Amino acid sequence: MAALIAAFVVSMAMLMALQAYYHATTALAHTANRARALMILESQAETMRAAGFAMLPHLGRHAIPSEALRGLPGATGTLLVQPGPTAGMRLVTLEMRWPEEHGPAGQMRVVLAMSSEGMDP
Repeated sequence: MAALIAAFVVSMAMLMALQAYYHATTALAHTANRARALMILESQAETMRAAGFAMLPHLGRHAIPSEALRGLPGATGTLLVQPGPTAGMRLVTLEMRWPEEHGPAGQMRVVLAMSSEGMDP
């Protein structure tokens, strides 16, 4: 009987250890995807800053080019350009969504203000 109880306790401990491992690897994958998404959006923001205010797309929603999203499989991205709080200023929202293997889809958003003098995060 003692051996049966010991086997049960050991199997429960192993089951809990496997669950902890599964949750840790899932959390690590989610974190890695968020880091990739942030790098992609920051790269897009830097590209826009380098091009300058005059090269901003017209007001409205635009797709982020798929080649810019290569680092995150299945990702989609949008660029929303809106009028800013003052004349000659634009609010730019970069947003990405991507599928996660486990759990809800991931999403990341970066909002920037850009004027003819540059941009502030």
